[in-house]
Amino acid sequence: MRKPICIILVLLLTAPSLKADWPVGKRRTTLLPGYSFFYSDANYDRRWNRTKFPKGNSFVTHIYNFSLQHGIGRTTDIFMNIPYLSQRSLNKDSLRTAAGVGDLTIGIAQHFSSKDQHRHFTAKASFVVPMYQKDSITSLGYASRALGLEVNYSFSASAKAFAIIQAAYTQFLDEAEGPQQYTYTGTYGRKLNAFSMMTFSFMHQISYSPDKSFNPNLLANKSFINGRFSISYGRRITRTIMPMVSISTVLYGKNAGGGFGAGISLITRLP
Repeated sequence: MRKPICIILVLLLTAPSLKADWPVGKRRTTLLPGYSFFYSDANYDRRWNRTKFPKGNSFVTHIYNFSLQHGIGRTTDIFMNIPYLSQRSLNKDSLRTAAGVGDLTIGIAQHFSSKDQHRHFTAKASFVVPMYQKDSITSLGYASRALGLEVNYSFSASAKAFAIIQAAYTQFLDEAEGPQQYTYTGTYGRKLNAFSMMTFSFMHQISYSPDKSFNPNLLANKSFINGRFSISYGRRITRTIMPMVSISTVLYGKNAGGGFGAGISLITRLP
């Protein structure tokens, strides 16, 4: 069970809501390309009520993601993530688009594993650098540097299953209104056979900021609460390559966007 779980945990790095870790291995490298999109045609107001946008209005974000992990020791990794985003905002007869490189994230991860390799605790620290200029409607993010801290705990739930508990904190630095964000994620994964596995994940996110305004561009909102559920399926095609597809939906929110998403990711372990 150790090798399938190892592959799936590293692969989950490509999904925005799933970030469990496994040591890459000293002097080894893992490449994780992926693509995802999110479609929004509704929002949750400050009373948690879901309201559809006016007919014909929508906001779509496409993300082409590239992540890299490299082991500088048996239990210590450095990592990097950089996305390319393409956005489309439709407001009645007005169409606005934007595309470009998003936030570059670099960091270090320290792993602590049990002797039987059935339990793993990971602590991470990261720094975010925006690679774009801010725009109020089709901004690719907050256009702010940020510091991130994260911990996650993964363990074998049974001979064919595992579970992950994760908590993350991000502080954006360049504007007085922040925001400060807290993200909590729980994941259950189960091996279906020798080659495939499914995961179920729930994420709850809270973002604090004096700026309470709502923007249909979810990447520009600063003060909100939302919960998202996702299902993923992965099938290993070689010993070191495994594609995964996923779907997700927003279950609830406050001053947040509503909608659904899907994605595909791929892991390539070197050497």
